[in-house]
Amino acid sequence: MIKNIIQGYGHLISSILKILSLLLVCIAAGAAFVFPLWKFATDLPGIYTITVLALMAVIFVILAVKKIKNTGLAKSLVSAAKFFIIAGGLVFSVYLVMKGMRFLAIPVIILMIVLYGLCAFGIKVKSDTDINNETESEA
Repeated sequence: MIKNIIQGYGHLISSILKILSLLLVCIAAGAAFVFPLWKFATDLPGIYTITVLALMAVIFVILAVKKIKNTGLAKSLVSAAKFFIIAGGLVFSVYLVMKGMRFLAIPVIILMIVLYGLCAFGIKVKSDTDINNETESEA
């Protein structure tokens, strides 16, 4: 019985030490990653901004190329159009609200919904497999 109690406390202490060591590793890794970024951002904000924007552009291009390879150009363009319709509508409506033109934001939201509906449900894009199946059936 005492052996079970000691083993139970041993497991409890072991679990607590594992959690504390994981917490310590996370704090150290976070500090090692965040501190140089913070220092770079505060000392050279212009270069930091350009660097971050360049990295974001590179990541965007890589993701766009992967999307085009996986789904085809037509479907990728429709997806991009849907994204830009929603993002543009939201950004422009928030801008109008911030400028005090709340009532002009309402038609922007309505237009955004209509354009998204046209883009999402009105445009039928054939996939590459559909096109291949049609050419095989014609031959």
